[in-house]
Amino acid sequence: MKHAYYLSQDLDELENVHDELVISGFKDSHIHVLSDEEAEVQIHHMRPMNPFLKTNVIRALFSGALVGAGIAVLVMAIPYVFNFESSVATIPFTLGAIFILGFATWEGGFLGLQAVNQKFKGVFQRIHQGQHLMIVDYNIEEENRIRAMSRAHPSLQAVS
Repeated sequence: MKHAYYLSQDLDELENVHDELVISGFKDSHIHVLSDEEAEVQIHHMRPMNPFLKTNVIRALFSGALVGAGIAVLVMAIPYVFNFESSVATIPFTLGAIFILGFATWEGGFLGLQAVNQKFKGVFQRIHQGQHLMIVDYNIEEENRIRAMSRAHPSLQAVS
């Protein structure tokens, strides 16, 4: 799926755009609004952005898991480098590697919860200044309807 991003200062305008998109065949679940005023977004019968998608948690989890996997491989290599190849001698290293992998993944996710999603980093300041970002998920076949909606609402500012 592709994503179209539009900024607006007016939630009423975004609600009109939302309703037009739904009438033209878009699923309501494919239209979200990122705003500091989530209660107002819901009052206007639109979906607020998922809180986890506002953060960098998913990307940070994967990064933490990659770092943890790299360190775990190094820990698992220690018994073979020093010829501790009996199964009893490798158990502490195996448990240590599992712990390191889990801890690094957890720590990455924890750090990611505190970071703004990189996709929205450029517009977050404008959102904090009172603007609202509408995100529309669409297929290639629906691209013409997105363009027509954009032309019909010149007050919307397209964001790439």
